[in-house]
Amino acid sequence: MESARLYSLAAQLGSDKEEERLGAVHQLGAASDHDRRAVPHLIRVLLNHEESARIRGDAAELLSLSGSRKAIEPLLRCSVDASAEVRFWCTFALGQIVRRPRKRRKPVASIIRALEDRLEDGDCPNSRGDWWSVGLEALAMLHGSRSSRFPVERMFRETILSVIKDPLGHRDQWRWADCYWVDSLADSPTEGQLLYEQALQKICDAGFEPVRFGMHAD
Repeated sequence: MESARLYSLAAQLGSDKEEERLGAVHQLGAASDHDRRAVPHLIRVLLNHEESARIRGDAAELLSLSGSRKAIEPLLRCSVDASAEVRFWCTFALGQIVRRPRKRRKPVASIIRALEDRLEDGDCPNSRGDWWSVGLEALAMLHGSRSSRFPVERMFRETILSVIKDPLGHRDQWRWADCYWVDSLADSPTEGQLLYEQALQKICDAGFEPVRFGMHAD
């Protein structure tokens, strides 16, 4: 990114219009994977408690694109933020970071512990129904980890299977399961495909649109 453009976006973060600040955050986030100069600006937004939870959450999400070690400590700090929206996106970002191959493993343990600390977090990031609880996101991010103190593989598989087998009884968890489901989580891919198709049919038979099922407005 050209320096002039970077400075312009950084200045836009001080706009009194939320949509302009949000736009600047998104553009800085898109640039952060190849221009590390954008990272400090995203961190500054995340740590700014006077900023809206929506924008701070987006800054956390976008920091996961950078792969920068500088993002880890702010994300860890804000993973216990008062805002569920900020906690949710910090959880997501930390999960994405821990999945990346790293030459140094030192930060991994602290990230795993932070994700474990969120497993019982039942708050959702917003009231729009677009997302699920922070705890479910933490479980998805820990899935595949060999460093957790908890049996996260079993916990993840049992939780997601219970939702897929009974979507109507787990309406608030459906969007999470739909996002992270893969057929191989069942005893076989064939069985997994059948279970998922049956879940969709149950939702349709109950008079819901699968694409909107689980949202507050469905």
